[in-house]
Amino acid sequence: VCFFSFFMASANAAAITLSAAAVSAKEIDLTWSGAPKGTGTVTVLRSTNAGSGFVAIASLSLSKTTYADVNVSPSTTYYYQVQAQKKGDAPVGSNTANATTPALDSTAPSVPQGLTQTLLACNRIDMSWQASTDAGTGVAKYVVYRNGSAIAQVSATTTSYSDQTVAAVTSYTYQISAVDGAGNASALSPTLSATTPSCPDT
Repeated sequence: VCFFSFFMASANAAAITLSAAAVSAKEIDLTWSGAPKGTGTVTVLRSTNAGSGFVAIASLSLSKTTYADVNVSPSTTYYYQVQAQKKGDAPVGSNTANATTPALDSTAPSVPQGLTQTLLACNRIDMSWQASTDAGTGVAKYVVYRNGSAIAQVSATTTSYSDQTVAAVTSYTYQISAVDGAGNASALSPTLSATTPSCPDT
């Protein structure tokens, strides 16, 4: 700790511009610019106190300008500095940047509703549903289930699916589950039942 206190005091704290952003309850991403070019190292320092207690958590090559800190806790503010040292030169430092991780998201999205058949053919069943909501990390995707088994995933911006792997004169059931950015899955939607007709003679 004494070494890093001396190291920080000797560095030019205005030379490097550092920013920090919490991307989830378990990750904070750092980005910086203004570090010297060449052979050397960048040391990432972290503290839960803005003015003291900084310790090194990573040592990177001088060419790096980003770092993902995945060893963080939910609902916590972290303070960061980076120190860059080109071989043979004095170290240079950054401003202090901070980010607060959100609370851990353990709540599933709302159950998709309104699952409706929009097209029925001997070799195709199209369906659509109403979008789910999620107050935490947001809906990330939907999972389509056929006869109780997952058969497809679609993005959060898509509320429809076309199943083109069906057989003629066959009954199927479909349900949809919404999954948020933290991996929480909703319960399955009400069931849509559909029976394909026979295909026309050709």
